Amino acid sequence: MHMFVYDVAALYAICEAGEVRIIKTLADKEYGQRAFALADPDGNRIDIGERSP
Repeated sequence: MHMFVYDVAALYAICEAGEVRIIKTLADKEYGQRAFALADPDGNRIDIGERSP
């Protein structure tokens, strides 16, 4: 699943504080997004990002 949000850095901080399993750390991507990936409780990958300005 892919999800776009308005403040990916804030959501990343919440996930870290909540001990969510982060698969890929927050980073600027070459395709114009700032994104990270996490795993839900069943191990499914969820990619979360926002468009870079």
